[in-house]
Amino acid sequence: MGQKNKILIYEISGIIIVCAMMGIIYNHFSSKPLPLIYNPEFSQVVEDSEIDNILSQNNNSQIDSAKPINQNSPDISKVDGKKTSAEVISPGKEIVSDDSQNVEKKTKTFTYNQLKKNLGNEKLYLIDARNADLYNTAHIGKAINIFPDNDNNKEYMQQLMNVPENKLIVVYCDGGLQCELSRTVARDLIGLGYKKVYVYEGGWEEWSKLSVSNK
Repeated sequence: MGQKNKILIYEISGIIIVCAMMGIIYNHFSSKPLPLIYNPEFSQVVEDSEIDNILSQNNNSQIDSAKPINQNSPDISKVDGKKTSAEVISPGKEIVSDDSQNVEKKTKTFTYNQLKKNLGNEKLYLIDARNADLYNTAHIGKAINIFPDNDNNKEYMQQLMNVPENKLIVVYCDGGLQCELSRTVARDLIGLGYKKVYVYEGGWEEWSKLSVSNK
């Protein structure tokens, strides 16, 4: 190998290393950093029997929706049994509460067939975690839009607190390993004390493809 070729290889290697370092630094300071190592946090698919059991429960005695947060209160607020820290959280950060040690760290996932089967059930509460533009263009069924917006944490927190506690909650975003939005919303809901929270990992990408092919 000639001297010029060696120099060229060294220069290319140097450029690659510099670009990689710049990418890592940019990701670190980004408002929505991507994980450097994928953590399959949401990997276990929920059993059909578990879904049927939750949807068959009689929740008539429970409050169907939460009250809005008192934005003027500097203290820890308790709204319909759910607690939130005095400081409005940033999306994705763990929410402090008295039972924070018991917050579930892993959330089970829904499959396409499970979501399709139960989509019309009034006890299923579907959340689209994508931004408003994508949601308004198209979304699944009667999903509501809750986007974890770093620029408007107060509105985000109030939207979370308004999610009915007696529903089976399923959150989705674009889908795939690159979409963290559904995981962020699910983690924050669990941190607030919600128990029946699931993630549809296939997301809008899978739903739109399979829905068309199955027609």
